Amino acid sequence: MNMRNKKLTMKQAAVYKFMQNSFIANHRLPTMKEISKQFGYKSNNAAHEIVEYICKKGFLIRVPTGDRSCVHKFAKLDATLTEKEL
Repeated sequence: MNMRNKKLTMKQAAVYKFMQNSFIANHRLPTMKEISKQFGYKSNNAAHEIVEYICKKGFLIRVPTGDRSCVHKFAKLDATLTEKEL
C-alpha cells in the first residue's frame, strides 16, 4: 500500500506540528525523547513509530546521519499548513 500523500491522523498531525515549531524555534528537530516527553509517551519507541508513519506518508524525508539517531528533513515545511492539508 502506497502511503504517500495520505492524510495524517490527529496524533500524527500534532507531532508533525510540534516538530515544525521546534525546528522554527530551535533550528533543529526534536529528539524522540523530546517528542515522547511532550506527548506523555512512556517509551521513545512510540514517538519513533509515529515519526516513521509521518515519513511514510511523505511529510518528512529521512536523512541518514551519524550524529543523531533520527534526523529528518521537512518535505513540506510550512508553518501555515492547515488542518485540511494534513
